[in-house]
Amino acid sequence: MTVGLRGYDFTNGTGDSMYVYMPPEREVGDLLILHVTMNGANASHDLGDDWDLIDSITGGDSIHVYQRYCDGTETDETEYVGAFTDPTNSNFVNYQVAVSAWYSTEDVAVSIDAYNNQTNGASSSIPFPSITTTVENTMLLR
Repeated sequence: MTVGLRGYDFTNGTGDSMYVYMPPEREVGDLLILHVTMNGANASHDLGDDWDLIDSITGGDSIHVYQRYCDGTETDETEYVGAFTDPTNSNFVNYQVAVSAWYSTEDVAVSIDAYNNQTNGASSSIPFPSITTTVENTMLLR
């Protein structure tokens, strides 16, 4: 099975609402990956039931990774009003959002087999965390 990147889109902004732009090349059945980075260790957000959280790292900046399968009901742009809060900071949250669409060349759904993360201190030499997959021919993303 070959897994490929069909397309991606990204945005950034400041405020208490987040805009998510879908890759225009997406197709029904694609695995959509949403990557959200926010400033502030206490920043949090709410995407409702639209996305399933894969993993997150908090501290300094917060990083959250979500997934969902494209079902054809997605709009090109979705605004999550009041999505961000930072109770320790009266300023609005700065954020960056990226969505990518992944597909398979066979009639098999692309899925997340395994993942790992780590929090790193300031350094010019940051190692990647180890990961062990459970299926053959697995593609690794970093």
